[in-house]
Amino acid sequence: MASALFKQEKKPPPKSLEDFLREHYWLKREQLSGCPDVFDAMGLAGDDCFDFMQELSEFFSIDLRAYDWSKYHFSEGEELSLLYALRRMFGRGRRVYPISVAHLEKVYREKRWSDPDPMPPPGTGRSSG
Repeated sequence: MASALFKQEKKPPPKSLEDFLREHYWLKREQLSGCPDVFDAMGLAGDDCFDFMQELSEFFSIDLRAYDWSKYHFSEGEELSLLYALRRMFGRGRRVYPISVAHLEKVYREKRWSDPDPMPPPGTGRSSG
């Protein structure tokens, strides 16, 4: 799937994580250094987060078997539900942990997912029911 997107756009596959984030997800170079929450920085939510992680895995042969998506992002249903939006407004929603660019760099080097150690505090901006 991921390589198909690059073929449709007639772009070569990215050669590095930085190229992947900058060229495919339009992060600016200044956003990469110290970025505490890659999904928030890219404006991704729901299924787009799943797609991002799948593409990351496909492009760079990263083993994501240990990746528990429910810790880091919501499902599309959670993002779109009015009930969850109301819970979020009143601070009663489920919180997710941010994934920093620095942690993605570690995953990229090791070619396998591992949770950050220590886990960062749950994000304050991204929550759902």
